[in-house]
Amino acid sequence: MPKRTNLFQQVIHTVYSHLSENVEVKESAMLRDRGTGQLREVDTTIETMVAGHPLIISVECRSDETKERDSDRKHGIEFIDQMYAKHRRLPTHLLILVSEKGFTNTAAPHAAACTDLEIKLVSSDSDMAAFSDDVSSSLTGAAFRLFRGLPQKVTVRCVSLDGETAESVIPTDIPIFEADGSVTMDGQELVSKLIEGMATQIGETLLRSAGHKEKLVFDIDVAASYETVTGAPLDLYVKPIGDDQLRQIVHVAIENRLNVEEVPLKQRRLTELAVDHSGRDVARYAYGTTNVGGDKVTFVFTESADGKRQSDFIVDQGKGK
Repeated sequence: MPKRTNLFQQVIHTVYSHLSENVEVKESAMLRDRGTGQLREVDTTIETMVAGHPLIISVECRSDETKERDSDRKHGIEFIDQMYAKHRRLPTHLLILVSEKGFTNTAAPHAAACTDLEIKLVSSDSDMAAFSDDVSSSLTGAAFRLFRGLPQKVTVRCVSLDGETAESVIPTDIPIFEADGSVTMDGQELVSKLIEGMATQIGETLLRSAGHKEKLVFDIDVAASYETVTGAPLDLYVKPIGDDQLRQIVHVAIENRLNVEEVPLKQRRLTELAVDHSGRDVARYAYGTTNVGGDKVTFVFTESADGKRQSDFIVDQGKGK
């Protein structure tokens, strides 16, 4: 059976992954029904061991997309009863219900009355004042990790022993040599070491690109960048395709042609509801979707209640415009 998911579920899974340490967080997890023996799908599970025993926290989400009727109405007793009936037959120890529209006033007392299964209600509320600074700047790390995973076109400028300079496009699996002719790495490892030193520049370039095809080219002074990243001076050589002579690498250009659109961010707050209708902040988060090279990419930024920040991205391949 194919996994059923939507963007809100993916974002909430990412947020809880950021909030959870030293545990296993699974999206669209399958838990076995104690009555029928069949596997049931759960939006997200957080699994760990406590005193040698497995502990499973299940997270189920409801968004505008998953509520077929009355999308402006908050969720209430019907949603809780549905999830309670499902999870009392599953190995769920704590059930967290997350609603994008919030919950009715009767929801929290009703959930508290389910005494044989602890249920927490978490509301995802829009809060454009949730963050005191520019969230986009905090997503540069995620943007950089996205770029690093994409195929690159790599052009090297080399100098031969007689001083002749030439440029050549190299495959990423080409051997990279030391001066004595021994192989020290391949082109992909060289590129990885170089772009590590350009993380902020690459991330900011991706996030500020908007609305048109971008040919992202990052020219790197190899000697300076390599020494900055590795702590060792550069003395690397390559044999360009069709050439048996070692040529010293003096410059590298890393290029990727992308269709990048601006990332409009939604800022939201997760609040755990109490029976007396008070709320406890769980986390603040922001997310935004854009198109990158034909794929739909969603950037997610999370700030926990104690101020810890993390960012990540979700890729739906081939789903871009």
